[in-house]
Amino acid sequence: MSAVTTAPLDRIAAASARLEVSRERLRQAMQGRRAATDGSGNQAGAGPSGLAWLDSFETLPGISIVTDVLRRWWEQHPMRVPALLAGEALYAVALPLARRHPLGLVLGAAALGALVVVIRPWRWLAVPTPASGVLPQLTALTKGLTSSLSLMAILAAFAPKASAPSTQSAANGQGPAQGPATPPQPPV
Repeated sequence: MSAVTTAPLDRIAAASARLEVSRERLRQAMQGRRAATDGSGNQAGAGPSGLAWLDSFETLPGISIVTDVLRRWWEQHPMRVPALLAGEALYAVALPLARRHPLGLVLGAAALGALVVVIRPWRWLAVPTPASGVLPQLTALTKGLTSSLSLMAILAAFAPKASAPSTQSAANGQGPAQGPATPPQPPV
């Protein structure tokens, strides 16, 4: 009788294992992972990050701290979302192209690399801009102008001119005093 009761338990355990493997595959598909799995549903050589080379790299002393800091930094980086969207769009475009014309994709990448080598965009940073010679002169000129004026005089020049009501005219019921208000003179 014990052989009869263990057979349904074995079938239930096997069905539970298949169900768990199926759930793990669904989780990976919903997260966008396309890692190879072996027969048991485990990723071949991959750990928590899903990349086998990164997991083996993180086993080195101190590297896990650096990768953790970099991951947290990237999660908060403002260019993360546009980079992810651009990566997904590129993946959607490049994958069918690579499947149909793999040699064309390799030749296009080689042409792009050759163009970068010919153009040398890293040398553009060393070229001085025309404004770089003028900028120090402009700052010296503005510094010379503002040093002779006080900060209060500059603020008074930009402050809105409002006339204050006089107490004598308000007591007579005449309302606020008419006439132009003179701005206070800055101390010299």
